[in-house]
Amino acid sequence: TTTKTNSSNSTASGSGNSKSTGSNNTTKNTNTTKTTKTGAPDTGSDTNKDTDTKDSTDTKDTKDSDSKKTTASSGTAEKIAKNTTLADNEEALKAILGEEKFKELSDAGKTPSVRLGVKGLAKNDVPENDRKIVEKKTEELKASIPNLTVGAYLDLTLEMKEDSDWDKVSNTKGPVKIVVKVPSDIQKKAVKCFMMRIHDEEATLLEDTDEDPETLTVESDEFSTYVMLYQEKEKQTKEEKVSTASADNTDKKEDTKIEEKSPDTGTASITEHSSEPSGGDNEIWRIVLFVVLVVVVVGVILLGVYGSKILNKE
Repeated sequence: TTTKTNSSNSTASGSGNSKSTGSNNTTKNTNTTKTTKTGAPDTGSDTNKDTDTKDSTDTKDTKDSDSKKTTASSGTAEKIAKNTTLADNEEALKAILGEEKFKELSDAGKTPSVRLGVKGLAKNDVPENDRKIVEKKTEELKASIPNLTVGAYLDLTLEMKEDSDWDKVSNTKGPVKIVVKVPSDIQKKAVKCFMMRIHDEEATLLEDTDEDPETLTVESDEFSTYVMLYQEKEKQTKEEKVSTASADNTDKKEDTKIEEKSPDTGTASITEHSSEPSGGDNEIWRIVLFVVLVVVVVGVILLGVYGSKILNKE
């Protein structure tokens, strides 16, 4: 029945297309005739084509931009996922089993294994409901944490193996410590990093418990969707940038030192601005003093020579 229906629809569609094509050809011929008689070409069709082309290009650019953002976000998430680990496997097992159960199994030589599965998610791969919860909670937090920005979406899965199979653990009896290495590009623009946990449609902000800017350490007892957030550094407005640049220029003018060449040695020297005579004036004074000194020396010599002769004659 489906095949017959499709065939019938296809036939009807083909017939309609054929008629429409014929009608369009007739219209084109009529327009051509009018153009020949009046000598005024009908450019309406070309204008519509140009408009459609422009709209199509804008739409394509928008899609390309969104695609690039999604790809960049996904790349950051994958990078973070590869550098997210449990701080201590033994402590994680104690949080899952409880201190007594862990000791019992450990004493019996049956210590289980534990692992943390981390998957980086592109924004489009995150369930829509979880995305809405994150966006709403982030906006609320911006009142106390300005410039709060979403860094990456992550799917964290905690698993434990007692015998041969890995069992998923959604909740633990105690907090499990998780360490995330913060990517260098986020370190450059972040004041502080956070982790947001989405579990049972509830968003919880987890604070960083270490002082190392290169890592983000959080504690959690529930595992599902996580979001790495960071507080971006304040951005200067145009007015602030102009004001800062003006102040810097003023300071530079006051502290400016001019590099000049020394007349005697030809080497560069640094001379601070002052009200004392310039290098040219100093050179003139040097020459005058030298001439005076030469005259005095010559005078003394002549006086010595001729003075002795005069005394001898007397």
